[in-house]
Amino acid sequence: MSEIAPWKQTKYLTLSSFFFSAPAVYSYYRYKMIYPPMLLCSVSLVSANYWRNAVDDWRRQLDIYMARTAFLYFIANGIYVLPPKWSLFGGVPTICSIGYCFHKSHTEYETDKESNTWVCYHALFHSIASINLFFILTKMGNYYAKLLVNEKD
Repeated sequence: MSEIAPWKQTKYLTLSSFFFSAPAVYSYYRYKMIYPPMLLCSVSLVSANYWRNAVDDWRRQLDIYMARTAFLYFIANGIYVLPPKWSLFGGVPTICSIGYCFHKSHTEYETDKESNTWVCYHALFHSIASINLFFILTKMGNYYAKLLVNEKD
């Protein structure tokens, strides 16, 4: 098990991993959603658990699988519930920003592991994704609330 990064760097990523909990709490209290908040809280806990001691082991693999699962789940829901204008003017730039920060984090890590630049890009990736989740969850909540109202009629 080789060390990916020391605690002095990963403590910031451990903290930013919990950013995903904010949209989870919001969607639970605002829209009474169950599964999206559970997924986001799971992602937060798994990610924080990995970054608290970043070594190449099963926790890293679990973090990668959970992050990919959540990414695909929310991309699919975003495509389904967001109006085309939101997707074009909000979703596409956000996805590009997330992709850029993730890629830049990786390339900066490969260039200089001792530098904190890669940590900043990865924390920014967590931040942008979390902010975008508020928009997606708001639209999901409104969409499914309308379905429930129509179902009762």
